[in-house]
Amino acid sequence: MSTPTPPHPRIGVGIFLLHPTHPLFTPASPIFLMGQRLGSHGAGMWAHPGGHLEFGEELEECAIREVEEETGLCLKREDVRFLTATNSFFGGDGKEGQEERKHYVTIWMVGRWDGRGEGPRNVEPEKCAGWEWVLWDDMKRYAEGNGERTLFSPVTDLLRTRGEVLPPSFE
Repeated sequence: MSTPTPPHPRIGVGIFLLHPTHPLFTPASPIFLMGQRLGSHGAGMWAHPGGHLEFGEELEECAIREVEEETGLCLKREDVRFLTATNSFFGGDGKEGQEERKHYVTIWMVGRWDGRGEGPRNVEPEKCAGWEWVLWDDMKRYAEGNGERTLFSPVTDLLRTRGEVLPPSFE
């Protein structure tokens, strides 16, 4: 009798899509894109653009692809950089009717939008309620659980384990 293969962690890529030309942007509190998730694990929670790393895909390619698929914005490879990584566990305890437990390693990237064009669009309305520009300080406040917004688990894990990491301004 063979032993069942244990589940493997999934690899997600989250993108801090910076808007350095926004009037509220400062290097100490950058402004970036977040949206409310729909129809997936983390539904109703706020997260950055992102998705799964595909087999054979470079991290920068994944970030560029996910941003375009979700927001319609096109980034240049030189405007995308690695930031950090987090290790997240979330989901139910396996009981009937509850979501299965998930294990994700999230690779956090930073991308810069030059402010040209019409801005982000909600290209996948079945997956996202819409996009908003959010300040770093506001995201940290949401993570404190003030009820204003609930952040997706990998985002709160980022702040809990890598809170000192601030996305670079690309200057």
